[in-house]
Amino acid sequence: MKRRPALVFLLLWLLASFIGAAGFFGTAAIDSRPAVFVSAGSILYLSVFVLLSFLVYRKNRLLWKLTITAIALLAAALVVLLLPLRDQAPQLSMLQGEKFWHMKDGTAIAYLHAAPPKRPGKYPVLFVHGGPGTPNMKGDASFFGKLARDGYDVYLYDQAGSGLSSRLDNPLQYTTQRAVDELEEIRTKIRAEKLILIGHSNGGKIAAAYMKAYPEHAEKAVLISPGPLSAEDKSGGNLKSRLNRAESLALYQELLHPRVMAAYLLLQVNPAAAKNFAGDHEMDARFINVYEKTEKTLHCNAKTGKKLQGTGFYANQAPQSAAFPAETDIKGEIAPRVPVLIFKGSCDYLSWSSAVQYKKQMPRAELVYFPHAGHNLYEDSPAAALEEIRAFLSGKKLPAAPLQSVSRPKGYEGA
Repeated sequence: MKRRPALVFLLLWLLASFIGAAGFFGTAAIDSRPAVFVSAGSILYLSVFVLLSFLVYRKNRLLWKLTITAIALLAAALVVLLLPLRDQAPQLSMLQGEKFWHMKDGTAIAYLHAAPPKRPGKYPVLFVHGGPGTPNMKGDASFFGKLARDGYDVYLYDQAGSGLSSRLDNPLQYTTQRAVDELEEIRTKIRAEKLILIGHSNGGKIAAAYMKAYPEHAEKAVLISPGPLSAEDKSGGNLKSRLNRAESLALYQELLHPRVMAAYLLLQVNPAAAKNFAGDHEMDARFINVYEKTEKTLHCNAKTGKKLQGTGFYANQAPQSAAFPAETDIKGEIAPRVPVLIFKGSCDYLSWSSAVQYKKQMPRAELVYFPHAGHNLYEDSPAAALEEIRAFLSGKKLPAAPLQSVSRPKGYEGA
């Protein structure tokens, strides 16, 4: 019997906390101002707790002690939830030659142009990074910039919401269609009749969507570990499965902070409320830590801890949230006259069928398989990947013969 008051208090507190949390997220769904939904949740929590406590202990002096305890617990919770994270993102500095395109919608898009030493070819190469929201301008420029030696104007850019580019006010705007519109505006800015597109991961999906919308502006395309064309393909969730127990625990330590969890849950009901609660700078810094904990899964044999910069939390997470409008699958034939080269590594965490879908929908597509290479294939097999790209762009015979069958190769580790 001695423990009964403590048990009753716990039950009352849990019930009040549940109702308070419902008020917090329910209010956030209709009003994105943190002052409003935080106050609503707090008031509802205290009101329910005091009311229930009064009904149970109205003739007991314990009522005041319980109320004070409940208020103290609320204050502690608010400190944890409202105190900004202390993560410090690596200082983003502009690379030599990096500039900005100022877009029609007011955003600034950071880009780098690697010019050829001789007279440029007819069409420029444009690299579309993956994620969304995970650029690596320095690393990608050092690799794809080598194509400038072959006479190509090479352009790399940070998509809106990542790198040095502008973050969008509304996270719901991070759509594939917006990325396609951004790509088309870039084409007009560099005054290119056609583009040679190289897309990695989600950048491959953006390139495919662009070619579907603007086939007349695509000369050739190289798609490296492209993201699924269909929303039914959930293999993107396989990323964490390649981590061991210790690595998974390190990842969850980053994800399970109450403020991070609150921001993520707010993202599911109202992305604008999530961003007002925890802004881009704060969440981008935490996202870098999270991404570093999973970076090894992008390779066949690599350790975690690769230092990154410029990742965009909302650009990456908003499209995956429950509140994000469902995007239409990219269906039907895509750019039937455009030659396409698809790369797939044996350690890619994405499904084999996702690559096959590209080949099926692109009449002139060839699929090349790279053993011992992961999702970031051009980092795992740089020499072979560059040789393959150069041969494809110049119209020469490919060093590694394309697959004659779309059957899943023996030893493929993905879904």
